[in-house]
Amino acid sequence: MKIAFLTTGIYPLVIGGMQKHAFYFIKYLASRGIELDIYHFASEVSDYSKLPEQYSSEELKHINFIPFDFPRLFRFPGHYILASYLLSKRYYKVFHKNSYDLIYAKGFTSWYFLRNRKSSSPKVFAQFHGLEMFQKTFDFKSKLKSLPLRFTVRQIIKRVDYIFTYGGKIHELHKFIGCNENQLIPTSGFIPLDSIKAKPILIKNHIRNFLFIGRNERRKGYEELAIVIQELIPNYEFNFSFVGDIPNVSRIRNKNITYYGPISNKADYEKVILKADILVLPSISEGFPTVIIEAMAKGLSVIATDVGANETAVSADNGWLIKANDRNELKSAMIEALSLTPKELYNKKEASLEIVRNKFCWENNIDSIIDNFVRAAEN
Repeated sequence: MKIAFLTTGIYPLVIGGMQKHAFYFIKYLASRGIELDIYHFASEVSDYSKLPEQYSSEELKHINFIPFDFPRLFRFPGHYILASYLLSKRYYKVFHKNSYDLIYAKGFTSWYFLRNRKSSSPKVFAQFHGLEMFQKTFDFKSKLKSLPLRFTVRQIIKRVDYIFTYGGKIHELHKFIGCNENQLIPTSGFIPLDSIKAKPILIKNHIRNFLFIGRNERRKGYEELAIVIQELIPNYEFNFSFVGDIPNVSRIRNKNITYYGPISNKADYEKVILKADILVLPSISEGFPTVIIEAMAKGLSVIATDVGANETAVSADNGWLIKANDRNELKSAMIEALSLTPKELYNKKEASLEIVRNKFCWENNIDSIIDNFVRAAEN
């Protein structure tokens, strides 16, 4: 089977959950002998030569990287949507000349092709991940920006054959915006089996180590979290670490609070996670953040808001699923985490590992995804 794989970027050239998903999806498809032409770009990096180094020699036998530069436009209202259209057109000009069994496309990358597809064209699988443009916005400007994105997604779902969708509220959101149930194929974010620890790190004292990983984006809930932390500091002893581009002006000044900034190096990233006990994700809107299962795979308990597909990974067994944009619930969950005995917290951390092994590793899910591809190609 040969697939045209259209993506918005690949980790580590482009940092993000969607790009990390693309990296591993390519890796595991190639490991099963699927032939892949990878159409991709990097927004800031023009040197693509290091990307093949991330894959094994056996995997590279099945991978053909076809890099593009992202269209550079002056910033104006709607510039991103126009750039996305132009990128999809650049992809189309190359891949429509080749023969494929099917097309897999992230985001808007199949847009131009779908507008020009012929009846003999291969089936198209789309994946929009979190559908953020349909989720909660915080001001009129953000809402205005989301309108052309919403229009574009609806145009794509009218023409695409199948859509991979996360569970929970993301699956329901796909249906709400007009997806036919027959189009939708439930899936999830996954991680490699060998990245999952055998056991959580033993808890040696009652000092809890919390961790936040996320971009400086309003919907990630940092503002609410910062308020709660400052309310807790006078009465509780704990450590809190932040990974992400949190600006200096928004940082909490306290000896037990550490800001690492963005971390692109995998080893450094995992070291920070391993120092923590509890991941805190107070997102107000979300898809299925990869950081949840990355942290669970290292034996962390999780405090997360009940948005997107978070409910598929977080429960009372391994953490706390709380109401979004509710500082009282966030504060209560953190206080409860601070009040657990080491044994009680260890049990939650152990449950995280078990959940990831059973539901969220690539090795246990890639074959069923390929089965979906094969059935579509044969029909």
